[in-house]
Amino acid sequence: MLSTQIETVSIQAAWRKNITMAFLNHNIPVWKANIRLEFLYDKEKHIGEEEECLIHSITTLEGRTPLFNIILPNGANYARLPIHAFFADGYKRNQVKDLQLKDLAYWDCLSYYAGIVEYNALATSQCKFLDRNNQMHKANYEFSIDYCQPDINLLNTTYSEISPEHKHHHILEIAEGDEWQGNYALMPNNRILFNLPNFTVKDNIPDYKTNMDYPSVETDGWRTENDDSQFYNTKE
Repeated sequence: MLSTQIETVSIQAAWRKNITMAFLNHNIPVWKANIRLEFLYDKEKHIGEEEECLIHSITTLEGRTPLFNIILPNGANYARLPIHAFFADGYKRNQVKDLQLKDLAYWDCLSYYAGIVEYNALATSQCKFLDRNNQMHKANYEFSIDYCQPDINLLNTTYSEISPEHKHHHILEIAEGDEWQGNYALMPNNRILFNLPNFTVKDNIPDYKTNMDYPSVETDGWRTENDDSQFYNTKE
């Protein structure tokens, strides 16, 4: 599991501190993993080999899945590698199944602007997720990527704040003993079921509908009185 010391900065807190939401590149705690070595050679050689690496940040490009930036034992910094280039520390290459990117991720980044957060309620949770063939896989939650459009002066060309289109990327490490053990996955909420032993006692896949609302209480025409009353009346 990754360190729980992930700094979380909400959009509101970012504005209060006079800093902007992170754009493009985002720090994460240094995370030891293995790289499938052919990804460092454009898949032309070293097929089936591996190398240790430290994953230290991610890059969010619209039209691409989240990409990971690494340091290698020779000191090289290699940027923008996809999630299927990696497998977890503690495994040998022959213990981990090679998968395609589409097996481990459903969606591309929704914005260049993103926040990194480890949700405390999920931090120690094992979970299970559905792959594209509706097969279930056990995994451990690591952290999450969420997206936004932070500046109303910028043309919004993304889906990050459209209610029915919003998606997280939850980073998961697939559990030991699973067919896909040791791989990492990037899954949205609606492909994951989390396990909190004292609460999640039901064992079925929900049939919930997407929330189509845009919750707001300042759009229906009401207003306050135009005076200095602290406990004002409201008018329709």
